[in-house]
Amino acid sequence: MEMEYYEDIKLHQKIVVGEYTANRDEMIEFARKWDPQPYHIDEEAARSYPNGQLTAPSGYTLGITTLLLAQMESHRVAVLANLEYEHTKLPIAVLPDDHLTMTMEHLEKRESQSNPGRGIVRTLMEVRNQHNEVVLNYVGVALIAKRPI
Repeated sequence: MEMEYYEDIKLHQKIVVGEYTANRDEMIEFARKWDPQPYHIDEEAARSYPNGQLTAPSGYTLGITTLLLAQMESHRVAVLANLEYEHTKLPIAVLPDDHLTMTMEHLEKRESQSNPGRGIVRTLMEVRNQHNEVVLNYVGVALIAKRPI
């Protein structure tokens, strides 16, 4: 697969990044280390919280997006750096065994003002569960290399 550079980025085309099924044990293991809230690590305790069951930590859900982007075979972009995550929203909790699908859509791009060999691209990232409900969305702002001369 060929590398996609700044010049190759096409705007306003939805691309399926990949799919992932949230795993209960994986969620708990992640939460124990990074977000040990009772509703993330203890099924019995989680029943007394508003969701009434185990939920995934937000970091786990965000981690799934980086994993799916790294595994994406059909769309390798010459990313130099992720600059910002804008407008991050997690409107619905991810639950064990949720089947998640991630899409992306490049919204806009502009040439770097400080370095002519680079460009900045804003991309909408969205994750939906098996009920087509949005569980995560954000706009990623990335520094992308221009095609070598």
